[in-house]
Amino acid sequence: MNNNSHNTTITQKKPKRKFNFIDFLIILVVVAIIGILIYVFSPWAHIEKLWTNNKVELTYFVEIKDVDIAYIESIKDGDGVINSVSKNSLGTVSEISKIEKAYVYDYVLNEQGEMTCIRSEHPQKYNITVKIVATAEYEKGIGYSVNGCRVAIGEMLDMRFPQYTCSGACTQIYE
Repeated sequence: MNNNSHNTTITQKKPKRKFNFIDFLIILVVVAIIGILIYVFSPWAHIEKLWTNNKVELTYFVEIKDVDIAYIESIKDGDGVINSVSKNSLGTVSEISKIEKAYVYDYVLNEQGEMTCIRSEHPQKYNITVKIVATAEYEKGIGYSVNGCRVAIGEMLDMRFPQYTCSGACTQIYE
């Protein structure tokens, strides 16, 4: 007898599956999902910020209230302005303008026994506006910042001039 017929294994060939359009779409969706995940969660996704030049030449005005006349004379064009908290530069004084007398408000009792507010000029105090020029960075949704200090209209800035330290509110900004 011939035992060879029992020892041979029968191998069946599976039919080859063809690559079709559905397979292409599945691969495309998987690659798109991986790309989105990398963009959202990767620190490299924020590389665009490094490529763009968001530095601008900024001119802004700061109003400082109740300044003694001796200190007004100590602030000069070309003086550096430093943030008195972070010690970073805020720019350079370009001009001192709009020097106005500061007012004092006193409350006194009138003849009817009611409190009345009396406004009078302060003899030695002034409100001044200082024009500052600086190189700033602009970021959409955040605004301008000069060496990490935000500059925006209404923002209070803690400033140090060579011989005077004060706080003032930003009133105008121009690029």
